[in-house]
Amino acid sequence: MNLSFYKTCFKITAVGNIIGAIAAIASVQAHLELFYGAVEINPLLRFYHYNFWIFVLILGVSYWHLGNKPIELRIVALVGAVGKLFVAGSWIHLLSIGFAKPIVLLGILYDGFFGLLMAWFYWKTRNSTTLNEQ
Repeated sequence: MNLSFYKTCFKITAVGNIIGAIAAIASVQAHLELFYGAVEINPLLRFYHYNFWIFVLILGVSYWHLGNKPIELRIVALVGAVGKLFVAGSWIHLLSIGFAKPIVLLGILYDGFFGLLMAWFYWKTRNSTTLNEQ
């Protein structure tokens, strides 16, 4: 199995997660306005917002390492697949009920694609301890 495609994709999603997390952490107000058309100052929402995006940042770092050692760290692909597909589904729901702006379509495509890719990678490597890393 040639892993170079997967390594590149995992690095791309890592960079996307890291940049997105830093941007969302840097300005809660701008993020909420851009994605949902809402500006919220509720301290509890801020608490959850920061914690969620810090977790996204941590996952971004994990995806970078996954890109370096995809077979050894393939459990990260499983966790990433579940997380990314759940977030894509959540954004689809928010968009369908009119609570999100159309820009979330970009997030749906991004997380949906990389979530499916990570799920596929995990599935294809689930029974392997070592693969030919070409």
